[in-house]
Order: sequence, then structure tokens, then C-alpha cells
Amino acid sequence: MIKFLVLCLIFLFLPFQAATRKQILIGEINHELKNLSALKIVVFKPTISEETEYASMVIQAFRNYFVKKLAFDLKDRENISIEVILITDKEGKGQIIEQKEDQGQGTVFFGKSKQEIKSSFFNKEGIQIYPTRSSSLKENLELPSLLEAQSDSVLFLLDFDNTIVLRDDQYRGQGEHLKPLEYKIKELLGISYPKILPEETSINIGDKAPNILLEGRKLSDYQGMILVLTFYPAAYSGIFDTSLITKRISEHHLSMMSCAMHITSFDGLSSKIGGLGVGYFAVSESTPEILANWKEVLETYHIQYINNPDYSLSKSFGSYNSNGYNKRVCVIIDKKGYDILPISIMINDYKLGKKKEIQEIVEKLMINI
Repeated sequence: MIKFLVLCLIFLFLPFQAATRKQILIGEINHELKNLSALKIVVFKPTISEETEYASMVIQAFRNYFVKKLAFDLKDRENISIEVILITDKEGKGQIIEQKEDQGQGTVFFGKSKQEIKSSFFNKEGIQIYPTRSSSLKENLELPSLLEAQSDSVLFLLDFDNTIVLRDDQYRGQGEHLKPLEYKIKELLGISYPKILPEETSINIGDKAPNILLEGRKLSDYQGMILVLTFYPAAYSGIFDTSLITKRISEHHLSMMSCAMHITSFDGLSSKIGGLGVGYFAVSESTPEILANWKEVLETYHIQYINNPDYSLSKSFGSYNSNGYNKRVCVIIDKKGYDILPISIMINDYKLGKKKEIQEIVEKLMINI
């Protein structure tokens, strides 16, 4: 009787497994992809032109993280095989910019003019792009119609058998979506990644900051300095075009936030209130090579980028998210006259509208240095 019940449970469970582990008929996209032994990121996008404001950032995030494999340790890159496949929903009004060879010293955009940088945003080298898809594939995957240029993309991650292991219906290259994708890929490849842990208890204004390492030095070693730390999910998130960021700020869309907007705003703050007495640090888990590219692309030269691979800083300052990325937290630490660092401000949800508040706090603290 027990055996019979076990068998019944097995047969009941099998259809559920099949339903949740659907295979993409990859041959309907291109028959050459069918037997390709690689993990595949398949993204259905409205367009890859300037008509879709986040398209260029998604392309460069994929190129840096997965095509150039900068999200992985150097020792692991040789054995990694990942294909990135973009499928456009419709022809874009903006022209797709042709491929350009990378130049520079290890970074995608190092040493280029602004025009060259803008042209490089749509550098699709190493990414396979197909302008149409079959109606049967759309029906099989239950895809929404991406008629509007600013519609969300739909992302699938496929294992080596073309089986769907992750689906994201609201993909715009957000750091909050990019990091879970990266960690799922590393899991499938058997590569280590930061262990997802419960969130730490957040700290508050007036608490003593933990005396942990920052750029190889303990916080207590920053004698006589005000420290401003901001935490964000990931490099290569949001939109490249800073004119669009400016437009959003001018239209008071301060609740809209992306990592590009976050870091551009933070760099602007540090350029206004800088000097020997203040240190500005932008903290994420993104690798040093990715951060070097990110810095050049955003032209953010007034802040120090911190690679925090184990999220130790994030956990200490309450910015760690249990989904495996940083929450948008900003911390100002007042050093003057104290052996243990007191926190003067703690913003648990960094928004552009908070920039003025941060500026006023830093200015007051600088007077008292």
C-alpha cells in the first residue's frame, strides 16, 4: 500500500516538473543554436535602438558581465561558455549602430572621445541579434506583446539542455535583476558567488560605525575625515544618456532611480563638496574591471569605487538585501573628536531628492572639522 502511494505521488509530481522546466525550442530562433553547448541568455526586447532608452545599458551590461566575462574570476573565464541572444519585437526607428572594435587598455571605453563613447553604447560584438520571432514560439512562451519602445523586456536563462531555469518579465538591466541573473549563472556553472544570507539589522543615526576595512584601511585610520558611503545594487544599470537623467530630475521624477542615476548624482554631490576633509565611496559587489569601465562610461571621477565581493561592508551598514544585492543606502560618518565613529546621517532609500539633505549635513560637519 505504501509503495502504491509513493508511486502515485511520483506520477502526480512529474507533470508539475515538466511544466516548471519548459524547454525553449531554440531552433525556432536559429537552427544553429539548437545544439550549441552553452548557457543561453535569451532576451525579447522592444528594440535595440535609441528608441528604447535602456537598450544600450542592457547591451553593455551583457557584454561586460557575460561576453567579456568580467563578472568572473580570471581563472574561471576560460571554461565559461555563455551565449547572449537578443530578439527584437519590432524594427526600431533609431538606427542600430554598427559594431566597433574595442580600444584602450583593458576597458571598453578608455581613452575615447564622448562621441566614440556614445557610439560604443550599442557595440553588440559577441551578442547574437534576431529581428523577428515565430508566432508559435511567442505562444509557447506566453510572451506579452512588446509594442511600446519602453516596454519591459522578457529574459530567459537556459541551461545546457535549453531548459528554462530563470524567467524575468520585467527586465531592464536593473541591478536588482542583473545580480540574481549573474548568481544563477554562477550556480549553474559551479562557480562560487556570495552566499545569500538573511539581512542584517540596520544601524541608525547616532550609532557607532563598525571599525571595518575600507580600501585596506580601518575606518578609524581615516583620522580627521568625514566619510560618505553610498551603496547601490550593481554597475551597468539604468540608462547611459545623462541628458535623460537631467530631464528626469528637472521634471521632479525623483522617485525614479537606477544605478546610473544614483552614481551620477553622488559624483555630482562630491564634486560640489569635496576636498581633503571628505571621502566619497560608492560600494557594490561588481568586479574591479567592471567598475573601471563603469567609471569611464559615466565620467564619474570625484568618487572612489569600492568592490565589496563578500558584502561585508553592506552587511555592517544595513544595506545588504537578502536577494543578493545592495539596497540604496547612504551613510555619513563624522570623524572629528571621536575614537569610535558616530553616524551622522543614515538614508535607507537613496533618492535624488535626498542630495540636498546630504549636502547640508556634509557642509555643517566640514565647519566643525
